[in-house]
Order: sequence, then C-alpha cells, then structure tokens
Amino acid sequence: MNTSTKWSPEINAQIRKRMTMNVLTQGAASHVWLTGHHVVTDKLNALPSATDGEITNTVFYDKFAAAAMLNQWNGALALVTGISSLFWRKVGKGKTPFCNHPLLVRHGKNLATTSKTTVIKRCKERKVTTNPFTINGYISNLCEAARPFESKNRIELQRLGIEATSAIWDIDSELLTAQLTEQPEFGNIRTPGTQMGKTLRQMMVGWSGAENDDGKLSVMAKGKFFSVLMHELTKGTVELVSLHGLNQLDDDVFDIVMAEADQIEFEVWMIQAGLEYYRRFLMATARDGSPAAALMKVAMMPTDFHEEFSLAVVEDTSRAAAMLREFTV
Repeated sequence: MNTSTKWSPEINAQIRKRMTMNVLTQGAASHVWLTGHHVVTDKLNALPSATDGEITNTVFYDKFAAAAMLNQWNGALALVTGISSLFWRKVGKGKTPFCNHPLLVRHGKNLATTSKTTVIKRCKERKVTTNPFTINGYISNLCEAARPFESKNRIELQRLGIEATSAIWDIDSELLTAQLTEQPEFGNIRTPGTQMGKTLRQMMVGWSGAENDDGKLSVMAKGKFFSVLMHELTKGTVELVSLHGLNQLDDDVFDIVMAEADQIEFEVWMIQAGLEYYRRFLMATARDGSPAAALMKVAMMPTDFHEEFSLAVVEDTSRAAAMLREFTV
C-alpha cells in the first residue's frame, strides 16, 4: 500500500492521523494490560487463588500480562509477523505500509526497541522467562492455570474489568460491556487481504469496539483471558474517544480511512511502538487533566497540527505539552 499515490493528500493526511491514533490506542491498552489489574488489587486477591495460594492473584496477572506482552516480540507471534528489528529497519527505509507515516518512519524503531526493553525489565522483575525458545511453553502453563480460575469467577472478573476501566478512564460503567469468552470475535470485521492477516485473525484472543445503539454510544469488549479483557476494554474506550475526530468525515472518506488504517496486520507493530509512545504522551499531557480529556483534544486536532504534535511527543515533550494547551476544541 502506497497511500501517497492511491489517495488525495487530504485523505492521506486523515489516514496518517488515524494510524497515529491507533498507535496511541494500542499503547494505552498495552499500558493497562500490564498494570490495570492493580486498580482492583484487593478485590482480585479476595477471589480464590488461581495458583492454590502459591502467589496472589495480582502477582499471577503480573506474570501473565508481562509474558503475553513479550510475546509481541519473542513468542509465537514472531513466527507469523517476522522479526521486529528487521521490520522496523524496513520502515525507516520506506519499504512498508508505514512508509508515508512520519512518526513511524522517524521513530518507530526506537519506540519499539524501548518498549521491548521496558517489557523485558518487567518480566525479569516478575521472574518471567524472557527466553524466546521457552516463553511459549511458559505462557501455555499460565493459560492452563488461568482457564479454570477464570471460568469459576467469570462474572466477578468481568465486573472487576469494568470497575477498573471506569476508574482509569473516568467513564460511566454503564457504558461498558465486558465478556470473558472463548469466542471473542464480533461485529462487522473486514476480511484480511493477506495470509498473515488471516493467520493473525485466527490467533486473536480479544476484540473490542464502540457500538451505536439508537444514537447511544457504548463499549463492547470480549477476551479469552482477564488481562486481554482489560486490554480490550481500554481499546474500546479510547476508540469511543477517537470517534470524535472522525465524525466530521464524509461517509465515503470515513470508509477509506478505516479500511486503510485499521488493518489487523498493523496491530503487533502498533503495540510495539505504542507502549513507549503512550508513556511519552502521558509525560506530555501530565498537567492537562485526565488522559481521556487529553486524548479527546488530540483526536479533534486538524491533521497538520496533529502530525506536528505527534512528532513533538517524541522529539520535544515540553513543546507537545504547550501545543496541547494551545489547542482549543
């Protein structure tokens, strides 16, 4: 895909903006994936132990989340998507679908590398293997422990996921629906155009989205595991916020933007870059209220200003902060 010649400059700008918002969305969701369960620590630990008392449930999900996140680089996913460092090297040379995206061309490799370093550090602190040859087996053992625990406590874990998400994003819990299920796929999902995309779709363990019920927007999230459900609840919530930057587009432009930017093949790379990018975004927006309020402003920025802001988040945090304060909805 070469968006620079396929579409008009205006549509290309909207596609780039949507891609950047997707990086932010995946980064925010990955941040919650790693840490969100701590918001409900006491209630989570009050449930019967997932490991028969060997460790607390919070510690169990610390391990589960860290190992599953490292899978984005070192586990089974890499067998499908390829080696991360090689991909990001190609991005820098303009040889991927991101070749016209300034943020990812300039900073994608560094963001992904820093994200991986953060996850490896977290794994070591939680005594989780970082060996690419053993991590798949390690994750399988965690999944085997999680399944009976989550099956017995499904209703309570769904409620805790909603409670934590509501607290993190200051969103009415009535707008959130969460479901732990072995069949998480739902909605009108585009059929991937590549074999990699089709394989990744089969491997997906969670789905989410903003739903419109007679004009009332809400979030639906489904996941096979509690950590995944937390991830998807945040993805759906940030998507709900991001829609405020899309609702002014003509229907035909909206369809093009979503088809070009929201491809399942991009998710792994956006998670890799997004975790560190979201950390820097939080630094830039720390004095501007809640992350949700900051994201709302960013979603509504005009494309040129949005692109300049997105680069400043990485290159000059203080400038990004000033730009956010300067921008008024």
